Amino acid sequence: SGWKLFGGVAACLGWNGIVAVFACLAIGGILEGRPDWLLTILVLPFLVVGGGIIVYFLRYALVVTAVGPTLVEISEQPLHPGKRYELFISQTGRLTMKSLEVVLACEEQATFHQGTNTRRESLRVFEQPVFRRDQFDVRHGVPFEARCPLDVPVGAMHSFKSDHNEVSWKVIVHGDVVGWPGFSRSFPVIVHPASSRINGKSPR
Repeated sequence: SGWKLFGGVAACLGWNGIVAVFACLAIGGILEGRPDWLLTILVLPFLVVGGGIIVYFLRYALVVTAVGPTLVEISEQPLHPGKRYELFISQTGRLTMKSLEVVLACEEQATFHQGTNTRRESLRVFEQPVFRRDQFDVRHGVPFEARCPLDVPVGAMHSFKSDHNEVSWKVIVHGDVVGWPGFSRSFPVIVHPASSRINGKSPR
């Protein structure tokens, strides 16, 4: 959330700063009796976009302030296929929640080179519900806390990363808030390969 907020500030200041320069030139020409109508017409849509960026930034800043941090802790890392772990979730803020949902997800990402262009495609290949709570309040200074089991499926593909392919696992928290846009926050986890056994013995 902090990085998104910083990016919103940078985009808001950068875009509107540049547009303000041209807007001042257009307004100055009109006040001096030498209006540049072409410049004025061209500046108007950029002013509208700049206003939209400001509204989006202010709304997102309010959401971040109201929602507060989301904390996820897991009983053990890395994870192994076929095993059960305990998950702890904590949500702070001052909210009336329609729902809070936690899922375990696996995504595959592939990078393609087409001439001088690089394409990156991502696909969610697995999603498993872990926890859900509906209709509750989060009070200021009293975070909502819950514990739940997390089961990694048998035969789950292990985490993997190379130059062109990646398999990543994450715990994702989705929140649906009354009067605010929903939020989604992800927490990466590592899944190790399943241990192989030969003739009842683990390989060395």
